[in-house]
Amino acid sequence: MAVNPDTDHVNSFIFNNFGDMKSLAVFLGLFISMGVTAQTADKGTWHIQANFGQGLYYQNASYTLESGLGAAPMQFGISGHYCFQKRLSIGLDLRTNIYAVNETADTTQVNVISATGGTGLLVTRIFLVDKETFNFYGAIGIGASFINLEVNGPDGIRNAYAEMDGFAQKFNFGINWYFAKNFGLNVNMGYINHNLKFDYLEIDGQAVDNISTIEKDISTVTHRGLDAQIGFTFKF
Repeated sequence: MAVNPDTDHVNSFIFNNFGDMKSLAVFLGLFISMGVTAQTADKGTWHIQANFGQGLYYQNASYTLESGLGAAPMQFGISGHYCFQKRLSIGLDLRTNIYAVNETADTTQVNVISATGGTGLLVTRIFLVDKETFNFYGAIGIGASFINLEVNGPDGIRNAYAEMDGFAQKFNFGINWYFAKNFGLNVNMGYINHNLKFDYLEIDGQAVDNISTIEKDISTVTHRGLDAQIGFTFKF
């Protein structure tokens, strides 16, 4: 049977290029799959953050605190979040609050007020933007908070001491920017509300049995306002 050289040439060209096209298709498929799986908020991803920040809260009047923008704690926190679905995570935020020492003058002396506290929140994040090295999220959290407050006179003697705890809720936005494979920068800013009740109140060394009977009802203290944090983020 006669062989057509032109036909053999065409067949060879088709098969050789078909093989090249298969290789190209495999390469493109791997490239696309890498792009899909390289996002920072895929299912199964952990985000761990350590940060510090500042709050600026409004507080209502109480026995030891004046109303107004008087609560401005320095904050140190750590959080861990797990993506249970793509672009959705759940986690825990823990934060300490260290309130600046404040001096308040009354008719006879200057009182020095110092306070420390903490907040623990169960938080859900929704990642609105998710890129290979960057994400932007909105979050909502609910949990608990506490404050321990001490008032000392100029002679160093404690005039009052209070322990407060209660419910807290937060709404915030944040970003994670990974400038290394698993390490980067985290920034948060949001609104938080603390609804606190006195668990214990001591005045001039004497415990107060019924706090709400002192002058006016001061059995609850509210701190609400803005806070912001910056720190490091890790993912794996």
